[in-house]
Amino acid sequence: MTKKTPYKLILGYTPHVHQPTRTTTMPGIASQLKQIKEHRSSTQKVLQQTQQRLIKETKYKPFKENDKVWLEGTHLKLPYNTIKLAPRQYGPFRVATKVSDIAYCLELPSGWKCKAPKGFAA
Repeated sequence: MTKKTPYKLILGYTPHVHQPTRTTTMPGIASQLKQIKEHRSSTQKVLQQTQQRLIKETKYKPFKENDKVWLEGTHLKLPYNTIKLAPRQYGPFRVATKVSDIAYCLELPSGWKCKAPKGFAA
C-alpha cells in the first residue's frame, strides 16, 4: 500500500476543502512534477513487488509426459442417473503428450467415447 490519496498521486498535492479563511498555497510546477514522478515511481515499485510476490506464491507445476493425473469430471458426459452420484474426478490417467503448460492429451479408457479436439489424432 502506498498510503497516498489519488490527488497526491495524480496532482502532486492534496487540495484543501472549502476553507474560506485560509489561503491555499499551490506548489510550483517544477516541484509539483517532481513530486508526481516520485509518487508514481514509488507506486510502480510497490505494484511490481506485489506482482513478484504473487508469482513466487503460485503452486502450479506443469506435468510431464508419463505423469499420472486426475481428470476433473465436471463436463464429462458419462452414463449416470444423477449428477450428484457421479464421481467428481476420474483417473489416474497417463499424460500422453503435452500440448501446452495448461493443456495435455491423456490416455483414456477405450470404452469412453470422447471426441478429440480439432487438430489432434484420436
